Amino acid sequence: MAFENRGRPNNQTDVVKENLNPPFYTTLEINNESIRLKNKENTRFIPPFVLDVFDSDNDSYVGNDQKSTFLGRTVIGLDDDKFRFSKDDSILNPRWYPLQVSLDNKDKQGEILVSFSIPDENDYEYKNTPAQTGILKMVKFQEQHVSINVLGLRNLVSTGIIPVKKSFIQFNIGSLIPPQWGTSVTNIRTLPGAPGPNPTLNTLIDFKVPLPSNKLFSPVLACGVYDSLMKGKIQPMIGTFIIPMGQLMHQLLEKRVQDQTDFEEIIMRLKAILQETEPGSHYTDANKNLPRAVREKILRQKLSIQ
Repeated sequence: MAFENRGRPNNQTDVVKENLNPPFYTTLEINNESIRLKNKENTRFIPPFVLDVFDSDNDSYVGNDQKSTFLGRTVIGLDDDKFRFSKDDSILNPRWYPLQVSLDNKDKQGEILVSFSIPDENDYEYKNTPAQTGILKMVKFQEQHVSINVLGLRNLVSTGIIPVKKSFIQFNIGSLIPPQWGTSVTNIRTLPGAPGPNPTLNTLIDFKVPLPSNKLFSPVLACGVYDSLMKGKIQPMIGTFIIPMGQLMHQLLEKRVQDQTDFEEIIMRLKAILQETEPGSHYTDANKNLPRAVREKILRQKLSIQ
């Protein structure tokens, strides 16, 4: 990703390889002078930021590089009420912005998550370096234990003239974490399965990985399907898919919270039933919504206790 800023030198992130949902967690310091307009309100005008996203084939930027493919652009105006000015090095919460091929073409080419720290003075000097005040320090991570039961693949189509032989899946675990931590994890792959386009794998993938606690930063697990030819010497890619790991994690956590709430409510209702139900009496309003079998079991337990 590159920032264009009124003819100034380009600022760019590092290249994240083989990931359609790349996390950067990168902080860049950009000199962008504002202008005080000559009017009654002495309004401050800040030129917009232009963010371009490229697909790089040689790990270098872009610009005149013929090997880099332009993917999309977003123009972010900073002169409205959505942004507040800062007296320190604090960074605002990020927001998602749509990427477009051009301003005339409203079709989204993806989205980009960006945050800004905007000082209230043109000559402001940051007290810390971008690395010290980076967005990565804002995000809390918690280690999660992940298990994926890989059953199989279906209807695979070879990208060449040779039919699919023995396919396997590679799970890019590094796609879940900041690239700064990339060397601390190892990608996992299944063994080449049964021959043909519909192999049954029946493999359990098990690993631990730190994931963001904030849903806004939910990562995506990038996966690739490959074929194994010539006893593994040639491994052409068949296709890719993703697993919304962060989204699934937060859905599971929300379900656990709801299950806990439901369990506590059931316990309260059961306690009320045990307190209000007398031997031989009819069921009270506290237990009338429970299934009949449950009510009868509770009553039997109550009788046995007494």
